Amino acid sequence: MKTICFIMPYFGEFPPWFKFWLKSCEHNPTVEWFFLTDQDFPEDCPKNVRYFKADLEYFNQLATSTLGYDINLTFPYKICDLRPAFGEIFQKVICNYDFWGFGDIDLVYGNIRGFCTDKILETYDIISARKKFLTGHFTLYRNTDKINSLYKLMRWHKFIFQHEKYKKFDEKHMTDVVNYQAKGVKVLFENLAGSDGGWCLKKWHKQNGWNIDFDNGTLKNRATKEEYMYFHFYSLKQDGGVKIPDINAAPSKFSITDKGFTI
Repeated sequence: MKTICFIMPYFGEFPPWFKFWLKSCEHNPTVEWFFLTDQDFPEDCPKNVRYFKADLEYFNQLATSTLGYDINLTFPYKICDLRPAFGEIFQKVICNYDFWGFGDIDLVYGNIRGFCTDKILETYDIISARKKFLTGHFTLYRNTDKINSLYKLMRWHKFIFQHEKYKKFDEKHMTDVVNYQAKGVKVLFENLAGSDGGWCLKKWHKQNGWNIDFDNGTLKNRATKEEYMYFHFYSLKQDGGVKIPDINAAPSKFSITDKGFTI
């Protein structure tokens, strides 16, 4: 089985639904996550989610020493621009893994291995969970020198990494790199996830509502029965807050609706 590790630098308070995110990781025991964070992790954290306590300045120093030029990020979200360089920046963490990736925590995972099968991992060098472009909430890279250095094909990468604003390097610019510059690299662009984002989806959801059921690692749309590798609730978190049950630990069965989480 091909090994996978997601690199997750995260600075600042974890969101209230984080316990549900962790539960969905727990149900993917053959996939691992590594956090670089200034937050304390819960004592019942799943074994496949590891963390190292550090701050944004530590990340700056790590990136600077790896890339060979100054990185002075002033706000955490800017880290997203440097995601395509994680294969080099975090090589000591991922050196024994076949694939590394990055993602978000405003989502819940389903059965990752059910979608990212060994056949797919043997065939493709990069896997994105969206059609036509590399997505910030789920992209995997094969852990080889060639793939880890692809970001350097974009001639302005240093300028973007050092720029004070987020420039969508992980999505827009790297999509251009793999489409037009990366020769011999096999990329899978496939819609593997559900989402409440986008103007049309948001309007439809407000009119009809929706229910996404998590059941011991399987994630399905209750109405359509469609199974998702993960569900990204981008709009829900922006619509006045996400309702969270008053519980200490997330159960192995729960639902996500247009109002929040229910058990």
